[in-house]
Amino acid sequence: MNDTLKMVITLTVITAVAAAALAYGNFVTRDKIKAQAKAKAARAVRQIFPSCQNPVEKKVITPKGKKTSVFLCKGGKKAFVFSSKSAPGISSPYGGTIKLMIGLDNKDIIKGVQVVQQSETPGLGAKLTEKVFLDQFNNLSLQKGGIAVEKDDPAGKIDAISGATITSRSVTSTVKAALLFNSKKLKNLTRTENKKTRKGKRIHRRSKRKNNHIDPSKFKYKKNIQNYKKIRKHIRKKILNTRKRMRRNKAEKDGKPVDIRKKQGGR
Repeated sequence: MNDTLKMVITLTVITAVAAAALAYGNFVTRDKIKAQAKAKAARAVRQIFPSCQNPVEKKVITPKGKKTSVFLCKGGKKAFVFSSKSAPGISSPYGGTIKLMIGLDNKDIIKGVQVVQQSETPGLGAKLTEKVFLDQFNNLSLQKGGIAVEKDDPAGKIDAISGATITSRSVTSTVKAALLFNSKKLKNLTRTENKKTRKGKRIHRRSKRKNNHIDPSKFKYKKNIQNYKKIRKHIRKKILNTRKRMRRNKAEKDGKPVDIRKKQGGR
C-alpha cells in the first residue's frame, strides 16, 4: 500500500510540474506567437496588394462566432483571414486547420490567395502553398462561378493537387465560403466609410464642447456643485455691498447724494 501511495504521489508531482512548465511556457511565448501571426498576416496582405502598405485592420465575427481580421486598403480593396473552420459546410482538410488570406478588389473579384497556416502532408497536401495552385483562384468571383474542383464539378476551374484531392477540396470550399461571407458581412465595410464615421464622431464631440456647461443633475458630486454655487453667490453679494459702500463714501465726501440703485445698472 505504501509503495502504491508513493507511486501515486510521485506521478502527481511530476504531472503538476509538467503542467506548470507548459503553462509558464505558454505565458512567456503567447505575445511572441501573436506578434509573429500578425506579421505573417501583414506579409500576406502585401503579397496580394503590394501598394497597400498601411492597411486599416478591423475585427469581425465569422459565421462560427470566432473573430477574424479584415485589412482595408485604398480603392475599396480588402484582404481578410478565413479558415476551414470559419463557416459550416466547408470540406475538412486532410491535416489540421487551413487558414487563408483572401484579397478582393472593389468589385469582389479575387486578386490573390495566400496560405497563412496549414499542416498538410509534406510533398502532397503541403503543395497548396505553391503559386501554380493558388493562382487558379485569381479573377474568380461568385458571379463568374467556377470556384470548384474539376473532378467534382465540370464547370469548376480549379485543378486539384496531384495526390491531394482532399486538401484541394478544402481550400476551394474555404475560398467559396469566404466570398459568401464577404457578400453578407463585409460588403459595406470600406476604409473610406470608416474615415467618414470617425470624422462625424469628432464633429459631434466638438458640437458638444461648444455648448459645454455644468449640469448639476448629471454631475457625480451634486453636493460639491451646490456648495460651489452658494459660495459664488455669497462672494458676489459681498462685492456688490463693497461697491455700494464705496459709492456712498464718495458721495458723502463730495457732498452730492448718489442714487446707488441707479448706478448699479441692473446689478
